[in-house]
Amino acid sequence: MPRKGIPISNDNLTQREVDYTQLQIRKITPYLDKVQQPCQSGGKKPLTNRHRAFAWYYVFNGNIKADAYKRCKYGRYNKEKGEFELKVPEKRRENKNFNINCAVMADNLFKKQYIKECIHLIQENHKANLLQDFHQTYIEQLQIEATYDPSMFIDPTGKPVFKKWEEIPEKYRCCIKEIETKAYGKDADRVITKIVLVDRSKARQELVKYAPHLIPCPDQYEIIHKTIDKQGELVGFNGNFNPQNLSDKELKDLADKIQDAY
Repeated sequence: MPRKGIPISNDNLTQREVDYTQLQIRKITPYLDKVQQPCQSGGKKPLTNRHRAFAWYYVFNGNIKADAYKRCKYGRYNKEKGEFELKVPEKRRENKNFNINCAVMADNLFKKQYIKECIHLIQENHKANLLQDFHQTYIEQLQIEATYDPSMFIDPTGKPVFKKWEEIPEKYRCCIKEIETKAYGKDADRVITKIVLVDRSKARQELVKYAPHLIPCPDQYEIIHKTIDKQGELVGFNGNFNPQNLSDKELKDLADKIQDAY
C-alpha cells in the first residue's frame, strides 16, 4: 500500500509517479525482482531499491538522468507536508560542482546494463497499462465531445461562462478546441475572448467509425417474425410474407399450425 499522502490512484498517470518513494516503487514493480546486478565477487546480487528507483524516475521525469539520480539519492517523503521532496545536505548544495557531479554519476549509472534492463521493463509495463485503458478512455472522450452541452462553456452570445478551469469538470475540457483572446481599442482596454468548441457532428462520425457496434443502425437489421411450435420447429412467416401468393388451403394450414403452436 502507498504511504499516506502519496496516493496511487491510477498507475497509468504520470503526474504523480515521479514523486513515489523508493518503498512504493519497490512494491509496484515486482517484475523487476528478476533483475540482478553484478557484485565484486563475480556473482550476482539483488537489485537495490535505489537503483530500481533511478530507473523508475528516469522513465517518468521526461528521461532526465541527473534529476533521476538526485531523486533516488536525496529524495525523501516529508510526513508533515505530505509530499516528496529532495533533502540535499547543505555542504553538497554549496558545492559549485554539485549539479555537474550529479550529472556524471547519473550518466555512469545509466550505462549499467542492469539499469538499462530496468528502464526497458518499466517502459514496457507502462505502455501495456496505457494500451489496456486506451480504448475505453478514447471512446469516453469521443462520447463527451459528441454529446456535450455548449452552455457549459459559452452563453448565447458566445462569451465564456467560466473564469477558472476549476469551474469546468476536467473530463469535459476536451470539448474546447481553442481559446483566443484579443485586445481592442486605443489603449487595448477592450478584451474579447473567443472560445471554439469541438464539432459535435465530427465527434459523432469518429465515434461511429471507431466503435460502430455502439450505435445501432436500423438499416443493418432485417426484422423477422417467427413462431416456434411445441416441438421447436419454425412456424410462421418472415418479413417477405405475402398472403396473395398462397391458396386458401395453404393459408388455412398455416393458420392451424400457428394456432397449434400456442
